[in-house]
Amino acid sequence: MKRLWVTMATILCLSLPAALWAAPQDHEAHPAAPDDQHEAAAADHGGGDHDDPTAHVKDHALYPGTSLGATLASIGVTKHVLMLWIAGLSLCMLGIWVGRARGPVPTGLRNMMEAVLFYLRDEVVRPNLGKDSDRFLPVIWTFFFFILFCNLLGLIPTAAAATGNISVTATLAGMAFIFYHAMGIQNQGLIPYLKGIVPGGIPFWIWPVMLIVEVVGHAAKPFALAVRLFANMIAGHIVLSVILGFATASIWVAPVSIGGAVFMYVLEIFVAFLQAFVFTFLMTVFLGMAVHPQH
Repeated sequence: MKRLWVTMATILCLSLPAALWAAPQDHEAHPAAPDDQHEAAAADHGGGDHDDPTAHVKDHALYPGTSLGATLASIGVTKHVLMLWIAGLSLCMLGIWVGRARGPVPTGLRNMMEAVLFYLRDEVVRPNLGKDSDRFLPVIWTFFFFILFCNLLGLIPTAAAATGNISVTATLAGMAFIFYHAMGIQNQGLIPYLKGIVPGGIPFWIWPVMLIVEVVGHAAKPFALAVRLFANMIAGHIVLSVILGFATASIWVAPVSIGGAVFMYVLEIFVAFLQAFVFTFLMTVFLGMAVHPQH
């Protein structure tokens, strides 16, 4: 039960900052002119984006041209923000439901969840964190499933992948960055941790250069996490949209286009799992390096 509450708290910590950053920065409520409202509504329903393959992956206002849409826009609630909340709520509900399941032999969804959880624990977390594995498991599991749910939501028609928004992936990467550095400082102490940034035993005249290299390396880690997840998620959706767009070119091209789109859709399911795993794996490696620098 303790792990369940830690996991739910982590989900809130993941979804709320990402939602705030993903929301538009200008929250002033300006009444739009009737023509602007009609244009916004047409764009949201694809009326002005037929030639833009990125239209369906971009963030959009909800219910444009309505009073409800204006209210949501004034508090920064967009489509990607809504997807973040849906992912967090779905993960909480799934965790509670699976956690309450009873029986000596897991079946169905519980069996699948346990297989994924145990794989991450045995093949990713324990090799990198050793005796501290159980301490960090709830957070690492939550990162994986939260990102996975956000990725998979993008494969549902009319929904969107919030991880196709660089603000969301940057927030997740930034939170991972703060988390593993905080855990490293907690384990070693602030001064020893800072001293460990530059490896010991190097000549003093190389030390300034190595300090710059190590600081740049630390800064590049969250950048790599954010850009890798964002680029992979948005690229697949754009390619899928382009391939499907050829279906209107000719009756002879349509079957090939639809077949290619189906193949890309299946591939995107694999990519959704893969990118959640890659983010979680790299985060765990960085956490292990911070907590156990001697290894």
